[in-house]
Amino acid sequence: MVEEDRELRLRYAFALSRPGYDVDVAEDGAAGWEALRAKNYHLVITENDLPKLTGVDLVKRLRAARMPVPMVMAAGKLPTDELAQNPPLRAAATLAMPFPVESLLAAVRKILSTPDDPREPNKPPPQ
Repeated sequence: MVEEDRELRLRYAFALSRPGYDVDVAEDGAAGWEALRAKNYHLVITENDLPKLTGVDLVKRLRAARMPVPMVMAAGKLPTDELAQNPPLRAAATLAMPFPVESLLAAVRKILSTPDDPREPNKPPPQ
């Protein structure tokens, strides 16, 4: 989670950790990039209007480094034109702030779910 607003960063990290997601946070785009270079992630959630490196620039670096990590752009002002003009920057989801935390959780669940997730026990069909 890359978000400059400390309160939002902590609120989103807490909300994501409650259902069991491991969450790392960064306060600016440069710190987010350093974290991405140091560790493998399944998802990046970023604001766009960040100090030191915008969310779009962060995703450009991700793609240039051939890191196929899905990205959620959660921003007050979504860079829809820039994302639309650069297909490799495509977001797995976009959320316009303010948004309910449940919208973030739903997007993360959808992006990270796989039909044959080995962690999910086989459930009998409904009767």
